[in-house]
Amino acid sequence: AVNLHPTLLPAYRGPNIFRIFYDGADEYGVTLHWMAEDFDTGNILGQASAPMPEKINPEAIITDWFEKTAYSALIEGMEKVIAGDMGIAQNNSQATYAAPFTKEEEWLDWNESRRTLQLKHMALQMGESGGAKAYIRGKPYLIKNIEMPVSDQLSPQIGEIVFHENNWWYIQTGDGVLR
Repeated sequence: AVNLHPTLLPAYRGPNIFRIFYDGADEYGVTLHWMAEDFDTGNILGQASAPMPEKINPEAIITDWFEKTAYSALIEGMEKVIAGDMGIAQNNSQATYAAPFTKEEEWLDWNESRRTLQLKHMALQMGESGGAKAYIRGKPYLIKNIEMPVSDQLSPQIGEIVFHENNWWYIQTGDGVLR
């Protein structure tokens, strides 16, 4: 039996495939591998990867991740399966484990960069967690969406509200303003 695992094994073995985004990896991908006794450890049959896009949102990632990289890894790997190829052993010294998010990891830190906050937010929204949370003016909030505004005009303290319109707050982060 084979498995199509949505990371570049041996990195991110395990159940939390969205940890790759939370950790801010430079690329993401998919691996087709033989099933083995231990979780996500079988020989690699096919892999495909893509660089992390500039625009971070589920739609941008899902289309490429599942429709392009997964398809490429599946085609490459299944050709090897049909040919009787046993694949390439994983380098266990490069293995990492993609653990579920902890309650502490669900909290965003406004000191981090906008890109880091976007990646963490997306991972928490797509993964099995309680979602991304943050403190604004000392009160806890569930953060439903994060976007980069067109321009940064002010430089308030980190974590401060630059301005508020409708249901959106513009918050100062470690390297600029996030909407």
